[in-house]
Amino acid sequence: MKEKILALTLSLVMAFSFSACGNQSAAGSSSASDRQESSGTVESSESEGSMTLTDWYNSENRTALEDTINNMFASSGMTFFVTVEEPDIMIYNYQYTEQLDFNGVSREDINTSYSASLDAGAATVVSDISTYRDTYGLPLTTIRMTYLNADGSLIYSQDITEDYQPSSDNGTADASQAPAVGYATLQDWMESEEADLTIETTNKILASSGMTINLSADGDIFVYEYNVSDDLGLNSLTEEQLATAFAPMGESQQASVETLFSNFETAYGLTLGGVRFSFYSEDGTLLYSVDIANE
Repeated sequence: MKEKILALTLSLVMAFSFSACGNQSAAGSSSASDRQESSGTVESSESEGSMTLTDWYNSENRTALEDTINNMFASSGMTFFVTVEEPDIMIYNYQYTEQLDFNGVSREDINTSYSASLDAGAATVVSDISTYRDTYGLPLTTIRMTYLNADGSLIYSQDITEDYQPSSDNGTADASQAPAVGYATLQDWMESEEADLTIETTNKILASSGMTINLSADGDIFVYEYNVSDDLGLNSLTEEQLATAFAPMGESQQASVETLFSNFETAYGLTLGGVRFSFYSEDGTLLYSVDIANE
């Protein structure tokens, strides 16, 4: 249980980080979906036997998942809960804590905004489907992502299956367009107000997670530096346990990484060589680091 929730937490932190940085890099755009690139991720582990969705819903696994995500969301203006539809649909429900005003915003614009945000994190959700089956033996085929206003009214809903393909027309900028703001190097961007705002925004979101983040550049490598509270217990795990917890991270965030690469090239004229994720304990000890190349 501890390692599953640990992997879930890491995935959420990654998704939050991309949400803040990715939306800042998209030429400074802002929309109702700026905080939506987050989903639950379960860690694949030894099967616990076959369960129905209702069995899983009534178990401590579901409550642990909700508790963990809601602790993460404590300062994000959202709450999270799971529902199920037998025999094969699990629903991730994200509800705003304050009512959003969509007056003057067309349904098409709402759909485009949320669809683009979901596309960036779809690989994580697709991975969830198979890992729920592997871990719990669930007959899961679909995860429905549902976003609710504070009054419970539906804002947006989308089903994601294992063969889900991101939309090619989701409102993202054409990479052939001239960059909105040019920077000579990645280090120049790191020294900009946009980078400062990205770090500030991300750390506000992560305020209840036990982690803080800093951004840096290693040549053309975009570096996420996560400082992890010892309260999370990562510093007490063995090297093997850390590798197990972090291993799914790269694959589950691949779509978000590719979006980051595209956004930086479009918005700033910068071609990133890759992304590095480094996690440090309170005393500065490196716990884990992985590079994902821009191929």
